Amino acid sequence: MLPAKRTMALAKYAYDLGVMLPDFLQRIHICTQEESAAVIASGEFSLNGVALTDPHLVITAKMIRANSVARYREQEVQLSLWDDYDSGLR
Repeated sequence: MLPAKRTMALAKYAYDLGVMLPDFLQRIHICTQEESAAVIASGEFSLNGVALTDPHLVITAKMIRANSVARYREQEVQLSLWDDYDSGLR
């Protein structure tokens, strides 16, 4: 089981293209695909203090700033974006 408070770096290129909210919840380990509809419908999931309740919402890099915080009940995930320049791969 993951700790309730954790930090994750997300690949910027994926979020430049956009990720649907249910997939985003899975990627940051808030819930499984099967649970995502209930999590979204509950109105308890938020990104930077804003409740996200539209299952068709596309999460983009513009929505994830440095030290963004995703919350659902007792879970809190600090998010940041990284790219190839950050890792020295280019």
